[in-house]
Amino acid sequence: MCFVIAGSGPEEQRLHAEARRLGLLDGKVVFAGFTEDVAGLL
Repeated sequence: MCFVIAGSGPEEQRLHAEARRLGLLDGKVVFAGFTEDVAGLL
């Protein structure tokens, strides 16, 4: 599973919160073109 997080500020925080809510701490996200562990970004 993959999340794409784009933008910054309040919207970025909302998307991080959504990832946590969905229990995706072991997933991956694409952030500014780089793939990172979700846990590494939270």
